[in-house]
Amino acid sequence: MVIYGRSFRSWQANAFMNERLPAYREELRASGLVFDDLHFSPNGYSHVRTGDSGNELILNARDFLLYDGDKLVATVTVIKEPDRISGGVSFGGPWYPEYQAFLEAHKGEALVYLYVGDVEAILTPDGQTFTATGTNISNSIVQEEQARYYEFFRFEENTYTP
Repeated sequence: MVIYGRSFRSWQANAFMNERLPAYREELRASGLVFDDLHFSPNGYSHVRTGDSGNELILNARDFLLYDGDKLVATVTVIKEPDRISGGVSFGGPWYPEYQAFLEAHKGEALVYLYVGDVEAILTPDGQTFTATGTNISNSIVQEEQARYYEFFRFEENTYTP
């Protein structure tokens, strides 16, 4: 596995998120999102990218979930560059209720985030594979392989426990 970038500590990413949250509020309001209590989950996660060119763990990018109260509304991607930390709202939309339902159904489980090419897959401890919309795509991968993938790709940096 090739590891890209330097991981940044949670406190660095959390400090950045706290600093940028007012700007994200304005950006989301400008896009038409209505909310009362916008806050982020302090536990971000990275992704492993796998595909024809092998496996890459990109440590300098983390996703953070934004909530309005207990409702999931967006994802912010934070990137540590050599001379600064940057970030922006990267996801959000009508499929977020499905993603929130998926996270609630797997509350307390260590979920492993993986990109297979350009498709985001989320691996669960019981050997299942889902998309962020909660669609079970386990039938596209042999069950024994899924369990091995989960263990092989389970790194603290790309694991999120809702």
